[in-house]
Amino acid sequence: MPIKAGESFARAAKQLGFDLILANAGTTETEFVGATVPEFGDRFILCLHEDVASGAADGYARITGKPALVNLHLGPGLAHALNNVHNAKQAGSPMVLVVGDHDHEHVDAGAPLGSDIFTLAQPFSRWVRTARCEKNIYRDLADATAASMYPRGGIATLIVPNDLLGNEIEDTPEVSLVHSSMGPASAGSISECASALDAAENPLIILGGKCCDRVGIETADRIVKTTGGRAVAETFPTALARGGGLPEIGKLSYPGPTVRGEIAPHDVIVLAGIPDFVPFFADKVDRSFIRETGKRIFVADVEPHGSGIVPLWGDPHATLSAIADEVGAKPFEASVVDQGSGSPVGRAIASAVGDGAVVVDEAVTNGQGVFSALAGTVEHTYMTIKGGALGGGMPVALGAALADSTRQVVSIVGDGAACYANQALWNMAKLEANITVVIFNNANYDIISYELMRAGFNPPPEQAVAIEPRVNFAEIAEGFGMKGIRLDAPDEAVIAEAVASPEPVLLDVIVPSMFRQ
Repeated sequence: MPIKAGESFARAAKQLGFDLILANAGTTETEFVGATVPEFGDRFILCLHEDVASGAADGYARITGKPALVNLHLGPGLAHALNNVHNAKQAGSPMVLVVGDHDHEHVDAGAPLGSDIFTLAQPFSRWVRTARCEKNIYRDLADATAASMYPRGGIATLIVPNDLLGNEIEDTPEVSLVHSSMGPASAGSISECASALDAAENPLIILGGKCCDRVGIETADRIVKTTGGRAVAETFPTALARGGGLPEIGKLSYPGPTVRGEIAPHDVIVLAGIPDFVPFFADKVDRSFIRETGKRIFVADVEPHGSGIVPLWGDPHATLSAIADEVGAKPFEASVVDQGSGSPVGRAIASAVGDGAVVVDEAVTNGQGVFSALAGTVEHTYMTIKGGALGGGMPVALGAALADSTRQVVSIVGDGAACYANQALWNMAKLEANITVVIFNNANYDIISYELMRAGFNPPPEQAVAIEPRVNFAEIAEGFGMKGIRLDAPDEAVIAEAVASPEPVLLDVIVPSMFRQ
């Protein structure tokens, strides 16, 4: 019996394990919407801005390890989403973008919304394809899904002309993914790394990507307790496991010159879960200072690359485990960690988060006070915006809540960053999600003030950094249907009560700027 190609696509999506669609559809996505809503029901989520959809898909992937479908409207819709697509790419989050295009006969007509979607998608995607045949649409989706997940998470973009999904085809067969896995690096390279760690005076293991989970931290802790040295997370970890008996490994600092000082005492460095560690911006010394320090560098990753390293090519978790065995590491023993102090806001959050909480940090200059306060507390996951493009905090928090509604989510956001994708508040309110958004409202881009001062522009020009008049985020939240509370100063009792409450709420907390009165 003939069916529409859109129905084949929707069936294939369910068979491939998709359980969430984040969409900002338009006229060229009508067939997609009509086919997928009956299959996905309330897991078809309308987003008011494309950057909310892509950011939420990033947060969802960080919790589940699998991609969501993100449906976008033509080239301009993809362009709107690319800010958080970039962040997801840097985080290694699997994501499948389904971008609608004009009907075949209209693509080259010079329509006002026409654009070269393929070229626009390429720099951000590891895989791009334009669907050409309705009979193969289910295969196209299967290929996109596989590309987004292996060997590490990434972005796959499938461009689908609207009329293609409306065409009738014969019913299609079931489709499934073939899950591949990698073992540890070669025995020779593991032995070489273990010998170097044993001989080192002060080794360092830098954990990144998926190795920031509980398994990665436990394994790294076993190694350094045997060889000496320490383990630390990358500066902006995708999902860092903390609490619950884990050692408090901390994270490398920002900016680059500070990190250089932190790694200076170490003679052997192992990067696990990341192919490299490159500072955000160039400085006067070098580009990739870890590789160019003259130290012995091992990279345990699925895609180690570049010169100046010893590659440990394989699954980084399995490789770390093999290194632990090679150095004779003992089984993991839970750590007792003193609770940190941190900032007043951080202490309030720390007092109210429960086991399994997710904290998403886009507070920029105010984030460290929360990170420090959460040391030694309950088991939780700490996420940052690894790509550095502002506007990820609230969407990623939304995606984490969509991934697991039983987990408490706290999103800490700077006032500048909060102006980028606050349409996510509407989704939080509509879903009645257990999310608390805490805005650090200092009416200034403090991070830009800092960088201007480093560059010699002191004082930094107010025209470039001042957010005046001060934005009232509590009123913005109320406008989106979410409870908003404005605090003229950090009130620990009010903050703790809001974080502990299961209802969605935004706290607009007035804090001083570090650089401006």
